[in-house]
Amino acid sequence: MHWRDIKGFEQRLRRILDQVQASAITGLRGHIEINNEAIVKIKSAIAEQIFDETEFTDFVASHGQGDPTEAGLEAGRKLFSIDGDMAKAAYEVVFQGLVAPGEDHAASGPMGEATDTKAPPRRTRATFAP
Repeated sequence: MHWRDIKGFEQRLRRILDQVQASAITGLRGHIEINNEAIVKIKSAIAEQIFDETEFTDFVASHGQGDPTEAGLEAGRKLFSIDGDMAKAAYEVVFQGLVAPGEDHAASGPMGEATDTKAPPRRTRATFAP
């Protein structure tokens, strides 16, 4: 075997090795992407299973605006499934106004303080004694 033949054989082997490595990397990338999607789906499914509606309602009501509506519960469930943070999900539901004032929240301000439901007295021009 001649030196040039050995060099040519080595170059062909390197090209074959490069092609094998490239196809293996491409295959692994696809496999990793599929696994990442599966992990996201599993995390979402777990979060949906551990979503405690009563606890979420308490979180929302603690903001002093009332209990979440059905749309608020659904939004809270979706938000909770994203990152698993009940407080953030409750805050977002309150911020979006997806709450229904309850009996004890009907006459309260944003922080639960009592508000006067009557109109304030009308101001009249004051008369001053000279």
